[in-house]
Amino acid sequence: MKPTEFWSNTIGLHITPSAPHPQPWAYMVPHRTNNGVKPLRLGAIDAFYFGSHNGSFILGRIEHPNTDSLRIIGTEDVSARKYLAQYLIDKAKPPFIVGVMGNASPESSFSISHTLNRVTFCEASKSFTLDLDKVRLAYKTLEKFNWKKDVVPLIYALETYRTESDKLSSKFAKAKADLSKSSAELLAAVNQSTIKPYSGEYTILSWANIEDKK
Repeated sequence: MKPTEFWSNTIGLHITPSAPHPQPWAYMVPHRTNNGVKPLRLGAIDAFYFGSHNGSFILGRIEHPNTDSLRIIGTEDVSARKYLAQYLIDKAKPPFIVGVMGNASPESSFSISHTLNRVTFCEASKSFTLDLDKVRLAYKTLEKFNWKKDVVPLIYALETYRTESDKLSSKFAKAKADLSKSSAELLAAVNQSTIKPYSGEYTILSWANIEDKK
């Protein structure tokens, strides 16, 4: 099955069941805006999605009833990125399609994730891949530590320590100092996770650790 067909079967046709279309994302659907509910093209306001034959959902401001096959989750009080990351870590089973729709046409970005060790997050011109098995293991290993305060600085320090060619640079000296200040337990956990900055795994873990909206 082509990715566009997979997206349509698991998401698109549940939004516009009375009007089948080869490009369901091109339809106007009701959205909650600052000026009330208005019909907008899907993606006019960022819409994060997860589609599978075992259940799908969209995170956004879409005014649409839930069905047995598609849930609509409002993002006024929920972080779409955090919800999606947590779902990938806790529940996702391939095959599935996951990503975000914005103003650009999403069709070329669509990709089905058939295995956990190669998941594609689909976004026009910005898609990235990740090993979800690795993310799940890292999340479990690191969850007892403060992500933003303790884990992130150490991930960057380790990467600098390993890759900086100039061992006399201030950048290398700072990384070495940061490593020396960290606890043995934290350093071992970050080392075990093997998470690198700017990677797809790092992105999903960062989303999973977004602070809840207040």
